[in-house]
Amino acid sequence: ALANAARFPLAVKFDPAPPLVKFAAPFGIIEAKEGGVLPVTVRAVEPQLAQSVTSVAGASLRVDASDGQVADWLRRIDKADETDFREEGAPDKNGVKPTVNYTGAASLLNGAGTKLKLGLPGGGKAFEVVGVPLAKPGFYVVELASPVLGKALLGRDATRYVTAGALVTNMAVHFKWGREASLAWVTALDSGKPVAG
Repeated sequence: ALANAARFPLAVKFDPAPPLVKFAAPFGIIEAKEGGVLPVTVRAVEPQLAQSVTSVAGASLRVDASDGQVADWLRRIDKADETDFREEGAPDKNGVKPTVNYTGAASLLNGAGTKLKLGLPGGGKAFEVVGVPLAKPGFYVVELASPVLGKALLGRDATRYVTAGALVTNMAVHFKWGREASLAWVTALDSGKPVAG
């Protein structure tokens, strides 16, 4: 017989699920013909999230300089997702400085772009996947801001920004590498057929 059998079954308490605001990836391709909706998973956040969406390069994507601008945005989005802990303040009695989490604490868009409100049918408490509408084709930077997420993840009263890039298009580029020659072609996402020109 178990010596501690009288202690079982153990009383177990479950804490509420922590806040969550998460895109599936830092960058994604969204099908324009399907409505151009970028999915984001949310849980235990405020009923509405402050949100900024901006189209980068827009109609001038074919200009050489615009490719560099898009590449620069992709680098900035990638960097914004990196872990950023800094030692700040006076050292404690053991000589160790306190560590402060700055991951996602700064806005990438800094007020630029179109301000929207992302409606949450579940009221912000339930685990749900909602869509950010990106109607027109082009490259977008989407940033969601949540003070509740900031308090949970950063450990202080600060807004946490979650950023992703999305290319809304109906085209996919394919590339086949060969020893003597290579082949590149474009197809439509909705039909799979080649796109002329």
